[in-house]
Amino acid sequence: MSHYASIFQLRNLQDKVLNILDVNLKYFLTQDENEDLLCSLEYQDMMSILSRKSLCIPCDSLLLDFIIKWANRKSTYNQNNVINLLQNLKLERKFIQKKTDKHLPETGIASKLVLWNRRIRDCARFYYLVEFKLHKSQLRNIEDFVDKGEKSNFYCFSFPDGNYSKVTTLSSNGSLAGTCNANYFRPITQGSYVHQRHGKLIVLGGLEDANKDCTAQRYKPVRKDILVYDIAAKSWLPPTKKSFVPSKHYKRISVESIDASVNDAYVVFKGQHSDNDQTVNMFVDRVNLSDEVPKAQGRVQFVCNLPPDWFTPPCAVMYDERCHLYVCGTKLFARLMVENQAWERLPPPIGDLGDTRVWLCGVSDRVYLLTGKPQSGSSCLTNTIQVFDVEANRWRLVCNTGLRFSPTSFSLHSSSLVVAGWCPARHNFLLVVEPDTGTVTELASGVEGMMSRGIIAHAAEIQSLL
Repeated sequence: MSHYASIFQLRNLQDKVLNILDVNLKYFLTQDENEDLLCSLEYQDMMSILSRKSLCIPCDSLLLDFIIKWANRKSTYNQNNVINLLQNLKLERKFIQKKTDKHLPETGIASKLVLWNRRIRDCARFYYLVEFKLHKSQLRNIEDFVDKGEKSNFYCFSFPDGNYSKVTTLSSNGSLAGTCNANYFRPITQGSYVHQRHGKLIVLGGLEDANKDCTAQRYKPVRKDILVYDIAAKSWLPPTKKSFVPSKHYKRISVESIDASVNDAYVVFKGQHSDNDQTVNMFVDRVNLSDEVPKAQGRVQFVCNLPPDWFTPPCAVMYDERCHLYVCGTKLFARLMVENQAWERLPPPIGDLGDTRVWLCGVSDRVYLLTGKPQSGSSCLTNTIQVFDVEANRWRLVCNTGLRFSPTSFSLHSSSLVVAGWCPARHNFLLVVEPDTGTVTELASGVEGMMSRGIIAHAAEIQSLL
């Protein structure tokens, strides 16, 4: 690429391609149809991509797999070139050694590395955008917060300094003009999931505002419209009407868990045939998030049912952006091969997970789990984080947070875990956890209000909002 760019004077085009790869390489690496193209790159091109400070990748293990595949595709390769590529990774030497010794013909490559783990990429400096509602009384358990129709407000936290400020452009009167029919003064309600795609914020699910009964016992229907905010235009767009309608019909239906990739969201729905029905049926739907969806195809498609003898609510879902959907309940962990709907039981997580919903995030070779808020008197005294090594097929404890809290967000960014939660002593807080060492760093705490599940974004993506 760099060779031809020099010959044909296409340096500007090469820079634009590299800028696209900075943000989208993680998606290209998870799509099999891109493997031949990526592995055909020359060494100079590989170094140009992997050495960029602006490269954003959720976990460097994806880059390690990329380098190994690239080396194995070459009939002959220079070992020094492979070492130079590996030195761009923020991974422990023993992890690199384990993978390279297994998948590359030469052994001992990792022993020749000079790792610079303290190297900071630009994507290590990012923003956490979250919706919040002020509430007069802070209750002990955040799940008991009563949503009484407060208007949505937004905070933006900057990393790694932990500073935060209110974002008014998402809830200003100008951005809401002409959209009152979609209740956009409250775009995010209890259970909403926000996804960023191609310069837009997409809001899936959440409880309908039409129901004014605030009691916990009363059933609250799920909002059927998909709400969209255009970041560049600083405006909410007309809603995509009735596009979040489950493939199955039940008298009572709710969202159990959501995870989204670039173009698709996987939703675990929970359905009951009547108000008194004790049988809970859970199933997975795929929601197409593309701008244009053929009418004959439909935006929501049924994937499969969850095995009723395996899972009972609550449960969490994670899509690895390749071919597997991981589901974890309070006692059982399994994955679904999306293409053929085949289920596989996997080793259960370490210890007692309690009775509350766990949180999952990760990439194709690592699945991270954060336990939910421990119940009073539970053997789970504090929240813990553990990781499932897909290749080794076993769990490892990452750390014990030393806190009892209600998680509100859990994500993987730039090889670090970002944890948001609430507890009486600290109110809302943000932590960053290093997966390899288990080091926990508190970035912000003492933030009052009721926060939703937030999203991670780069400065260039949301600069117009700040």
